[in-house]
Amino acid sequence: MFDRVFKLNFSKRLITNAVKFDTLVKEYKTNLFSEIKDGMVLCEIGVGTGVNLKYFPSNIVYFGLESNSFFFDSIDQEIKKVGLNRI
Repeated sequence: MFDRVFKLNFSKRLITNAVKFDTLVKEYKTNLFSEIKDGMVLCEIGVGTGVNLKYFPSNIVYFGLESNSFFFDSIDQEIKKVGLNRI
């Protein structure tokens, strides 16, 4: 029970603050992810809200792993926003 309550509260707080935080680290992330090129295979562990998806080329094979099911709706929204295909 505690695990479910923690995951719910954690996801709500992160979803609320992800955009603010991403604005602060945008330049860093742009530089960090700049070496990811079309055709690469990428596995992101701990996708969270999916906020990093916009930094990746659209022509990659992307595997995103997230154990907190409360993030799934947010991840789906980001996938649609950046135009990726969900399998």
